[in-house]
Amino acid sequence: MPDHELTEDYNPLEAGLWHTISLNKGCYIGQETIARLHTYRGVKQQLWGVQFNATVPPGAVLTSGEDQASGEDKVGRLTSVVETESGSLGLSYIRTKAIEAGLRTVKAGHATGTLLPLPFLSHEYL
Repeated sequence: MPDHELTEDYNPLEAGLWHTISLNKGCYIGQETIARLHTYRGVKQQLWGVQFNATVPPGAVLTSGEDQASGEDKVGRLTSVVETESGSLGLSYIRTKAIEAGLRTVKAGHATGTLLPLPFLSHEYL
């Protein structure tokens, strides 16, 4: 969504828009940065869907929530949320390292969320 997930704070690779850019085309603004991120696997966060069991406000910090006693690690931030009959659904950027380590659930306060892949987006390197 403009001004939430698609801002100057996020690049097309983080947003899962691999199919919208060219790694072979000639010069364009940001081409060197994109090529460097791809070459060195430098995508630090990825856009994911999250389904929560309770209402969560946009902007909420997401944690791994695995071990509350030792302190929870921040793994992302909720950028958008909508209330549906099946609960709160949101979009968030999640740290790539957390995803690669097998993270599939997050916490936002007392709410628990399950990460969901998003249609039309890719988390894979081309």
